[in-house]
Amino acid sequence: MNDKEQAFISAWQKYHEKGKAVYLAGYALVYAAITAIITLLFRWGDAPIQDLLLTKEFLTRLVLFMLIGLIFAHFKWKTNENRYNEIKNNSGQRR
Repeated sequence: MNDKEQAFISAWQKYHEKGKAVYLAGYALVYAAITAIITLLFRWGDAPIQDLLLTKEFLTRLVLFMLIGLIFAHFKWKTNENRYNEIKNNSGQRR
């Protein structure tokens, strides 16, 4: 196992211990926060912030990007789990 694989194993074990739900929620929140910030920056000055946050358009985007974040996180979780298991299995076979 090389240094890059060891670093991945070490980092991924921390995420794995926290669980898939926490991992997915983290990504969903990041995507939602990015959406909120970008929307507010483009609409700054159009209306009071409270009015911007409560529009149907904003809330729709927020939900949409949260779902996109969940989908991306799910596929990334699966990819990292497969890589983790592959590295673990290969390191066990080399011994």
